[in-house]
Amino acid sequence: MRLRRWTIPGLLTPLLACYSYVPAQLDSVAPGERVRVRVSAETADWLREAIGSDNRVVEGELLGREQSEVFLDVPVATRQIGFHFEAFNQRINLAERDILEVERKALDRTRTFGFSAVLAAVGAVAVYEAFGRKAGGDTQQPPPPGPADILVPFLSIRVP
Repeated sequence: MRLRRWTIPGLLTPLLACYSYVPAQLDSVAPGERVRVRVSAETADWLREAIGSDNRVVEGELLGREQSEVFLDVPVATRQIGFHFEAFNQRINLAERDILEVERKALDRTRTFGFSAVLAAVGAVAVYEAFGRKAGGDTQQPPPPGPADILVPFLSIRVP
């Protein structure tokens, strides 16, 4: 049945979402939120040695703040075990003065709605193709049966 093939993806579609990073003040970001921070050149040099990142932009989870320190949990490596990927994170602390820009991860409702609408349209076309065009079946009568085959035994062997 073709409908079952589309049932699970159709039910999971609302769970798909599009995220983007929006500028934020460091004070407005709550612990546990995903953030992306742009750091100074000196801090980028330190990060290269600490976590092996050659980038001035670091993505991670904000763990908390104390005085002028910011604590982040950042991914540093991944390991694949079969079909499962396991991420290895490292906790780093950054001075607030070394953070030049903060962005927090937020749900982009417009893109999510557009993506869901496109998937719904594709699903509607698939259902129409599966059931709409040829749903009634064939209304013609089957052809009459041909002449019966006559079987004449050519050789028979009796087994006692």
